[in-house]
Amino acid sequence: DTLGYGEVEVYQSALEFSKGNFINNFYIFAETPLSKYIFTLSLLVINGPVEFSLRIVSVLFGFLTIVAVFLFTKKLYNDYKIALFASLFTSLSIIHIQFSRYVQFESALSFFYVAVFYFLWLFLEKRSNRNAALLGVIIALGILIKTIFINALITIILFAVLYKIITIKIKPSFSLTLDNKFIKAIFVAIIVFFLVW
Repeated sequence: DTLGYGEVEVYQSALEFSKGNFINNFYIFAETPLSKYIFTLSLLVINGPVEFSLRIVSVLFGFLTIVAVFLFTKKLYNDYKIALFASLFTSLSIIHIQFSRYVQFESALSFFYVAVFYFLWLFLEKRSNRNAALLGVIIALGILIKTIFINALITIILFAVLYKIITIKIKPSFSLTLDNKFIKAIFVAIIVFFLVW
């Protein structure tokens, strides 16, 4: 009775997944499946009140988002004070608090948005196989959380062009060049996407 309208749709999806119905429940909140997998796992593991079993997922991702903001800000500015300040703003943000208390995908989406840019920054600093693989995994998981994450993917492509990871030449003849490590990140993202789906 205490679940909101959008929360009920997620609950219905998790309930169907817990029964083994992986095919015929896509019409319920038609979205990529990773969030539904996570909510289903929480529903099965925390065998308690439905509200707590489902809402704890959003709470955990809300907390992880604050930690990710701290780590990303610390990486960007190399200053604990600025990182703490950014984390404080995030933790006191009304929209962040709202997302972190309801059974919705946005709390996890926020975490993956911050995490992908943290791993992109690592990749830009050092183009290693490890950083490429981590970037690919985060990209895939972000898209699997919610398809709107494709906006982050577009931003990553723009950064890749800006940092000359992707180069496009039109004259004298058209050519498109991609950094080998970026191609590896793309392949990892594709593989993880289909494995998790």
